[in-house]
Amino acid sequence: MKKSSIFFIIILLLGYFLAPLFVNNAFSFKLSEIFILVLFASSFQFIARTAGMFSLGHAAFYGVGAYASAVLVQKGYSIFFVLLMAGVIAFLLSMIIGYLSLRSTGIYFAMLTLSLAQVVYLVIYRTPALGGQDGIPGILAQPINLFGWELDISRPEKYYYVIFFTVVVSIFILYILTNSSLGHFLRSIRENSVRTSSLGINVKRYQILAFGIAGFFGGVSGALLSPLEGIITPETLSWTQSALPLIIVLIGGINSFWGPIVGAITFEMLYSLTIDSGASNIYLGIILLAIVLLFPDGVIGVGRRFISMLRTSFSKKKGRNMEELKGVGKHGNSAARRSI
Repeated sequence: MKKSSIFFIIILLLGYFLAPLFVNNAFSFKLSEIFILVLFASSFQFIARTAGMFSLGHAAFYGVGAYASAVLVQKGYSIFFVLLMAGVIAFLLSMIIGYLSLRSTGIYFAMLTLSLAQVVYLVIYRTPALGGQDGIPGILAQPINLFGWELDISRPEKYYYVIFFTVVVSIFILYILTNSSLGHFLRSIRENSVRTSSLGINVKRYQILAFGIAGFFGGVSGALLSPLEGIITPETLSWTQSALPLIIVLIGGINSFWGPIVGAITFEMLYSLTIDSGASNIYLGIILLAIVLLFPDGVIGVGRRFISMLRTSFSKKKGRNMEELKGVGKHGNSAARRSI
């Protein structure tokens, strides 16, 4: 990673860290939602971009993590223990779904993940202990003790920092995994699984592991949601929720690791601008269609293309100026020789 990129990320993180000090609670709540979407979409992108597996059941891990968080928080456990356990539960579920789904490939794999996710949805929907169709209300995170200082994270502006810390650490881990030997193996499997298998690499084992990692972080993102919203319902596991990370990644740019971050911010901005119209889904659908058809690399691709055009234009202008200066220099030298 370039030094300029690292500097930009540090400035950006510092801005987000200090944001609650300068904005109202409603804006802090919206920023918290964006951070959760970033982690949810990043966990999906890990298997979609790195491993080349397009799952349509990612909401199952998100929802299971949310329900695990709701139950554990109400039992009085610390939020960080809750996040870890919710991630582990989602990890185990994703390993099972991955093992069953990877018997197929392509569109059949995607449909199988969707079917299995709907099974999980129906189980939770029909479980009275989990609130059935009404869900679990009254979810308030317990205060945490940091070096003798008690922080009441039941308030959204305080809980924001739990979300901020968790998402930043999770994205950092995903970045390391993406650029590790595991990430290289997964990209090799994505490009040619048969050739990779011929090298003695257990393709299915790595694919299931990638599915488990994505499920873990998907579960953590769902676990962050429950205390923020204060209520969780089966709609968190619906098939429409599974489309959300795909939409965010496509908007931001699936070919870039930072696509989910840009996509989540852009998605929330577009949603906020169109929600009062009563037809936000229609507008979002048209925008998504335009991005897929006209800008397949998403917002990041458009930004890179624009910067490349500016650099090319600047280079040409600089080249012309240099040529003009050389011309002036040659003309001056010839004039001087004639005068001599």
